[in-house]
Amino acid sequence: MSELADKERRAIKILRMYRGDDPIEVSYSGGKDSDVILALTKMAGIPYRAIDISKPCLEAGWQHT
Repeated sequence: MSELADKERRAIKILRMYRGDDPIEVSYSGGKDSDVILALTKMAGIPYRAIDISKPCLEAGWQHT
């Protein structure tokens, strides 16, 4: 297993540990780091709510269940 694949596996495992009844909230700014955490959350297959923090006045994000 490559080092990158191992890091992905560990990150997904951590995300799944925090899975509860409600979707987890993922802050999203549109940057590279946000793209990665959003992709990992999708790969984990858990419900999430992405909060767009690129616009400070925006209160609601979008939701995936």
